[in-house]
Amino acid sequence: MKENYADLMERFFIQGILAILEERKINFSEFAVRVWPEAPKKTAVGKFRLMRNATEGKFQNISLVAASRMAEVLGVELCYLLAVAKADAIRALRKEENEE
Repeated sequence: MKENYADLMERFFIQGILAILEERKINFSEFAVRVWPEAPKKTAVGKFRLMRNATEGKFQNISLVAASRMAEVLGVELCYLLAVAKADAIRALRKEENEE
Protein backbone atom coordinates (compact mmCIF):
# COMPACT_ATOMS: atom_id res chain seq x y z
CA MET A 1 0.00 0.00 0.00
CA LYS A 2 1.47 3.31 -1.06
CA GLU A 3 1.83 5.76 1.81
CA ASN A 4 0.71 9.37 1.65
CA TYR A 5 3.65 11.77 1.28
CA ALA A 6 2.43 14.16 3.99
CA ASP A 7 1.83 11.30 6.44
CA LEU A 8 5.32 9.96 5.78
CA MET A 9 6.84 13.39 6.25
CA GLU A 10 5.06 13.71 9.60
CA ARG A 11 6.27 10.26 10.64
CA PHE A 12 9.87 11.07 9.75
CA PHE A 13 9.64 14.47 11.47
CA ILE A 14 8.70 12.77 14.74
CA GLN A 15 11.35 10.10 14.24
CA GLY A 16 13.90 12.90 13.84
CA ILE A 17 12.71 14.56 17.04
CA LEU A 18 12.92 11.24 18.88
CA ALA A 19 16.45 10.64 17.58
CA ILE A 20 17.60 14.03 18.89
CA LEU A 21 15.94 13.43 22.25
CA GLU A 22 17.59 10.04 22.61
CA GLU A 23 20.98 11.36 21.46
CA ARG A 24 20.82 14.17 24.00
CA LYS A 25 19.29 11.93 26.67
CA ILE A 26 16.32 14.27 27.12
CA ASN A 27 13.38 12.82 29.01
CA PHE A 28 10.21 12.65 26.87
CA SER A 29 8.01 14.01 29.66
CA GLU A 30 10.29 16.99 30.32
CA PHE A 31 10.37 17.72 26.60
CA ALA A 32 6.59 17.59 26.33
CA VAL A 33 6.14 20.01 29.23
CA ARG A 34 8.54 22.45 27.55
CA VAL A 35 6.72 22.15 24.20
CA TRP A 36 3.26 22.70 25.74
CA PRO A 37 3.96 24.86 28.83
CA GLU A 38 0.37 26.11 28.95
CA ALA A 39 -1.04 22.58 29.30
CA PRO A 40 -1.16 20.47 32.45
CA LYS A 41 1.77 18.05 32.58
CA LYS A 42 -0.47 15.01 32.06
CA THR A 43 -1.99 16.57 28.92
CA ALA A 44 1.37 17.60 27.47
CA VAL A 45 2.87 14.16 28.08
CA GLY A 46 -0.22 12.52 26.57
CA LYS A 47 -0.01 14.66 23.43
CA PHE A 48 3.61 13.71 22.87
CA ARG A 49 2.93 10.04 23.61
CA LEU A 50 0.27 10.03 20.88
CA MET A 51 2.75 11.57 18.44
CA ARG A 52 5.45 9.03 19.34
CA ASN A 53 3.05 6.13 18.97
CA ALA A 54 1.82 7.52 15.64
CA THR A 55 5.18 6.64 14.09
CA GLU A 56 3.81 3.11 13.81
CA GLY A 57 0.11 3.72 13.30
CA LYS A 58 -2.45 6.50 13.09
CA PHE A 59 -1.07 9.94 12.33
CA GLN A 60 -1.71 12.92 14.61
CA ASN A 61 -1.47 15.81 12.14
CA ILE A 62 1.17 17.81 13.96
CA SER A 63 0.42 21.51 13.98
CA LEU A 64 2.95 24.03 12.76
CA VAL A 65 2.88 25.56 16.23
CA ALA A 66 3.82 22.23 17.87
CA ALA A 67 6.53 21.53 15.29
CA SER A 68 7.95 25.02 15.76
CA ARG A 69 7.98 24.68 19.54
CA MET A 70 9.69 21.28 19.31
CA ALA A 71 12.43 22.75 17.16
CA GLU A 72 12.81 25.74 19.47
CA VAL A 73 13.06 23.57 22.60
CA LEU A 74 15.75 21.49 20.89
CA GLY A 75 17.58 24.55 19.54
CA VAL A 76 17.31 23.26 15.98
CA GLU A 77 15.98 25.16 12.99
CA LEU A 78 12.50 24.00 12.02
CA CYS A 79 13.39 24.28 8.34
CA TYR A 80 16.24 21.82 8.87
CA LEU A 81 14.00 19.28 10.60
CA LEU A 82 11.43 19.62 7.82
CA ALA A 83 14.04 19.28 5.08
CA VAL A 84 15.38 16.08 6.65
CA ALA A 85 11.85 14.69 7.07
CA LYS A 86 11.05 15.56 3.46
CA ALA A 87 14.18 13.84 2.15
CA ASP A 88 13.43 10.74 4.24
CA ALA A 89 9.82 10.65 2.98
CA ILE A 90 10.92 10.96 -0.65
CA ARG A 91 13.49 8.20 -0.14
CA ALA A 92 10.86 5.93 1.43
CA LEU A 93 8.39 6.55 -1.41
CA ARG A 94 11.03 5.83 -4.05
CA LYS A 95 11.99 2.63 -2.25
CA GLU A 96 8.34 1.58 -2.14
CA GLU A 97 7.93 2.34 -5.86
CA ASN A 98 11.01 0.24 -6.71
CA GLU A 99 9.66 -2.69 -4.69
CA GLU A 100 6.36 -2.73 -6.61
